Amino acid sequence: MTKRTFRRFAQAIKLLVACAATTGIFVSAPALAATRTITIVGYLENAIIPLRGIPDLSIKAKMDSGAYMTSIHAVDIKRYTRNGRKWVSFLVKVSGRKIRFRRRLVQTINIQRAGVSLVERPVVRIGICIAGYYRLAKVNLTDRSRMNFPLLVGRLFMAPGRLVIDSANTYQGTPVCSGAP
Repeated sequence: MTKRTFRRFAQAIKLLVACAATTGIFVSAPALAATRTITIVGYLENAIIPLRGIPDLSIKAKMDSGAYMTSIHAVDIKRYTRNGRKWVSFLVKVSGRKIRFRRRLVQTINIQRAGVSLVERPVVRIGICIAGYYRLAKVNLTDRSRMNFPLLVGRLFMAPGRLVIDSANTYQGTPVCSGAP
């Protein structure tokens, strides 16, 4: 499929989704209430994690519709209690930068992978910007040092249909978000 054909196909899909949203066909009631812009992204994208007081963190991301939740490469993960609430401290190492994060623990999930015993991972909220789309996302913390991309973006971040993956292309968007803190 040529780029021109793909662009026409993508425009047709956007039109189909817009028609379905306005008529209520194949779309849930909450989806009707939301005004949406669909952004097509490549299966690899540049992401930004906005930080206060220091330059934002640029991070390579792999878009994965097979993963439910987003995962980030984190090391030196420490759980602690502050003011009666559970918190997590962790270090993110990307492109030569080391940044210490401290976030409230949102939940703990158990991951079962083939041939590996059950693994417990802490989940925190982190703001992520991809292709102009910013969202405060649930992110599980894990050692992804053996992976090519430190950020794996799952369906929960992409839903409800704001980011659509073009698996034939990479780096389709610009990670600039005007609404990010």
